[in-house]
Amino acid sequence: TPTAAAELAVPDRMALAADLAQSGARLTGALTRVTQSVRLRLDRAAAALPDLPSMIGTARQRLDDRGERLALALPRLVAAKRAQAREVAARLVHPREIIAARRHSLALLGQRLAAPAPGLLRENRLRLGALAARLEALSYHATLARGFVMVATPSGDPVTTRRDAGSKRHLVLHFGDGTLGVRPEADRAPPAQTSLDL
Repeated sequence: TPTAAAELAVPDRMALAADLAQSGARLTGALTRVTQSVRLRLDRAAAALPDLPSMIGTARQRLDDRGERLALALPRLVAAKRAQAREVAARLVHPREIIAARRHSLALLGQRLAAPAPGLLRENRLRLGALAARLEALSYHATLARGFVMVATPSGDPVTTRRDAGSKRHLVLHFGDGTLGVRPEADRAPPAQTSLDL
């Protein structure tokens, strides 16, 4: 029938109204839940925020306190620094006084160094004279002056053994007062001793 076909094609007004009411209720519930969730998050965020008026009041009190302290401390600091500077200035020594003290120390040191110098110089001269006398006594010139003779070749090489002297054609004898050229002779037997004059 056409009425049934029309009812099938167009939904019933009551069903539509019920469906619309159900959708409206669901939408209202969802909006309520979203609003409550947002309100809850907002309340939590607000609880986490500091109390700005009390923070500003505390900061203002601290600023006033620090301002008063600074007003009191700055003159004290300046006075303390001035006193410290006066102490340092009192301990400073004028360069003229330093130079005078150094000159005095240098003069004393010069006197201490000059006092033993003549005695030390005399002692060193005596010691040097004794060493020179020993050196002179040990020199071969002093030995020759005591009566010894040094035998050498004409070129100046010393001859220290009889065999070396016998193999040379010319020899030079060095005495305390000069030299003498000689020729070695063949070996001779020493003269026999005849008597002892006692």
